Amino acid sequence: MKNLLVLITLLFTAPAFADYCTSFLKDGNYTVRQFSGYGYNQFEACDQAMRECRYEKQRLSYDRR
Repeated sequence: MKNLLVLITLLFTAPAFADYCTSFLKDGNYTVRQFSGYGYNQFEACDQAMRECRYEKQRLSYDRR
């Protein structure tokens, strides 16, 4: 029973160590879209958000052609 309680506690506290980052895709002063990334540190979180932003930017450039 004690092991189960420890496991449940670890599962609920693990996300508290995750980091969060936001990037914006802008056209002039207008925000086209906002991207959020999550990771174990700020670098990983921002890398994920920027990857999604670059993908969307590339997708939008193909739609304009």
